[in-house]
Amino acid sequence: MTANIKVLIIILSIPYAKSEMYSLFTVNSRFSGFLLEKMSPMGMEMCVKECAKRVSCASLNFHRGRLECELSHSDATANPEGMTSSSEYIYIDRSHIPQKYFDACSASCSTSRCCVSTATGPKCVKSECPVHHPDANLTNVKVTSTSIGTTLSYTCHWNKSMTLNSTCKADGTWQSSASICPTGPPDCFEPSVSCWYQFNFTHDNTWNGCPGGTRYVKKTQYSSAPYVGVVLCNATRYKIFLGGSLTYTFLNVGDGSGQGEDFCELVGGLQENANLPGDYTKAPGMTGYAREQWGEEFQLQPIAGRSRWYCNSWYECGIKIPGTPEPDCMSATPPCWYSYNVWLDNSFNGCSGGEIFVKRTNYTSAPFLAVQLCSITRYKLFLGSSLGGKFMNIADGSGRGGDHCELVGGSELTANTVMLRSLTVKGYYRHHEGEQFSLGSFSEFTSYYECGVSIPGTDIVV
Repeated sequence: MTANIKVLIIILSIPYAKSEMYSLFTVNSRFSGFLLEKMSPMGMEMCVKECAKRVSCASLNFHRGRLECELSHSDATANPEGMTSSSEYIYIDRSHIPQKYFDACSASCSTSRCCVSTATGPKCVKSECPVHHPDANLTNVKVTSTSIGTTLSYTCHWNKSMTLNSTCKADGTWQSSASICPTGPPDCFEPSVSCWYQFNFTHDNTWNGCPGGTRYVKKTQYSSAPYVGVVLCNATRYKIFLGGSLTYTFLNVGDGSGQGEDFCELVGGLQENANLPGDYTKAPGMTGYAREQWGEEFQLQPIAGRSRWYCNSWYECGIKIPGTPEPDCMSATPPCWYSYNVWLDNSFNGCSGGEIFVKRTNYTSAPFLAVQLCSITRYKLFLGSSLGGKFMNIADGSGRGGDHCELVGGSELTANTVMLRSLTVKGYYRHHEGEQFSLGSFSEFTSYYECGVSIPGTDIVV
C-alpha cells in the first residue's frame, strides 16, 4: 500500500445470531478496479456473506450511505495502486472475513479454488478451467467460458464429420475429446493435387485485408515454399501467405513483375481472372516470399515498403475456397465423371441450364473438363484449372472445334459443332489435337458439340 494513502484501522461490529459481535479488520479506503459485482441496497453483514460464498471474491467495499456492496476480483495487497482514500467506504479483504462466514473447506480454499463434496468428504479444488484447452492443437475448439460445468462443441481440424464435446469438470480440468481426431491432415493433402483443409496457422498480420477470417492450408509445387495459406474475407476473396512448414510463421508474398496476379496459381486460379485491390503502394516493408514470374521458385527477402516487390492486402482469383474436395476416382485410370455444379462462364452457352459433369484431362495446362448437357449426345465443353475455379470457353485456332471431341473420348471425324462469333472473351485455345492449351482472348468458339459419345454413358459417375 502506498505511503500517501492514509490507512485507518477501525473495529467494525457486525450483528450476528444470538447478538454475538464479530470484529473485522477494515481499511478506510476504497479499492478501484477489478469489479466482480455491485449490489444495493444491502447491509454490511450481507455484503460480507456474499463475498465469503464467492470463491472469486478477493475483497469487498461497502458504501455506508448508499448501502452499496462492491465485490472485487483483487485486493489491496495484489494491487495497492488501486486504493483510494475515502471515508464513505469500508474495505475488507477476504483474509480478514471471520471464519464463521465460511465452512471449514471453503475457508481453506484460495480465490482460484472452491470446495466440493466427494466420496471421502469435502475437497478443495480449482473453481474454473484454464483458458487454454488441451484439444487446441488438433481441433478448432474455442473457450467461451471457463466456469465449472461449461460444455463446448467443436470439430477436428482434419475430420469435420462429427461433433466433439468437452465439459469443464469439477476438478478444474477440461474433458479431452481429441483422441478420436486424426493427428495429421486428410489423405487428399498428400498427393501432388492437394486439397484445402482448415488449419489455424500462425501468420504475419502486418498487411492483411482479411483479419480474423477462417484459415485454410494447401500444399504447393514449390520446394522453397511448400505450403500456401489463406485467410478468408469470404469464399472468393482472401489474403494469400506462404510457409516453409505448418508450424512456421506464414509470410506475405511479393511480385517483382506485375501486381501479384500470378499468385492466383497458388490457389488453383488463373492470373487472367485475378482481381486485386491495387493497394500495394500502401504496404509497409516486411520480410516475405518473392518471385518475378509464374512457375519460379520463391526467395525469402524484404518486400513491399519502398521495394519493387508488390504485395496486396487481398486477392480474388476466380476460385472459391475451400470448394469441394476432388473424389479419388477422378485421378484413377480411367477417371470417373463427377456430377458437380461447377462455376461456368455462361457468356455463350448453347446448353445453359443442363446437368453438369466434370472429369480430369491429360493436360497440365487445363486439368479439368466440364460438360453441360443439352442431351446425352449434345453438350457444351469447358476447361478449368481447378474444381473451385471458373470453367472457361474453348477455341480452336485451326478448325471448327472438332478436335476438342477427344476430351470426351470422341473423334474429330465424328464431330458435329456449331460455331459462334461474339464479342471477345477469355478462355482456353489450341490449334491441333494433343497440344497443350493456352490462355488467351478470342471471338470465335463452339456453342455446342456432338462427338458421337454419350455422356456419362457407361463411365462411372460420382
